[in-house]
Amino acid sequence: MDKSYASRTVSGLIERGFIASERNDADARGVMLTLTAKGQALYQQVIVDAEARNERLLRPLSKEDRQRLMTSLTALTERARQVLDEERLIQAGKLSDADVEPVLEVPLSARDVEAQIDIVELRGLIDRLGQIVRPFG
Repeated sequence: MDKSYASRTVSGLIERGFIASERNDADARGVMLTLTAKGQALYQQVIVDAEARNERLLRPLSKEDRQRLMTSLTALTERARQVLDEERLIQAGKLSDADVEPVLEVPLSARDVEAQIDIVELRGLIDRLGQIVRPFG
């Protein structure tokens, strides 16, 4: 999310009474954002629905599969942050393409191919999640 989009989003949430903004005494450049009572009520409503939906989605996975999924998602999230940081440094001229870890082509086994997530299905799930979240925004 870029800064201007984040700023507009925060402003909209403040205007609708979901969050409050206070000056950050520890850092004059920053602000502290907190949920209002209205925001907390919405969160409580949404989180129950989200948890139920997550449980329905994850129902086919065993406890071990769920743990592997969370471990994989955590690793991917961390790597995405690293790549984003590298790209920002490259754009700022503080790092060159030659300084970053090259992408290695790893041959996939038959099992790996079977285990890959269907990107079309994944996009559909992301679109559906967006539709679910929009009514609360």
